[in-house]
Amino acid sequence: MEFQGIILPLEEIQVPSEIEVVTDSQYVINSMTKWIYGWERKGWIKGDGNPVGNLDLIKRLQALMRYHSIKFTWVRGHSGDYYNEICDQLALQAAKSPTEVDVGFLSRLK
Repeated sequence: MEFQGIILPLEEIQVPSEIEVVTDSQYVINSMTKWIYGWERKGWIKGDGNPVGNLDLIKRLQALMRYHSIKFTWVRGHSGDYYNEICDQLALQAAKSPTEVDVGFLSRLK
């Protein structure tokens, strides 16, 4: 959901823009600013030989990064950051009543 929370609003912006994405997800930041280059070069395979997870979302965000100028900023989660706390509350509410289907989701409960 960390990727979805970034992708969906960015897909609504119809003109190339300078955008700062503030997130508590180091996974998202590292994926999009460090690891993505090696993954792509290696055919979307991680260093351990396994395929990159969330590849559909990573490629969507990669396309948005080519369209917009995006700066990623990390904020510590659950540390009292006003906007981060609001996002956490909204995410919890959304998780309780989902409205969008994640087509790429594969349940591990099967």
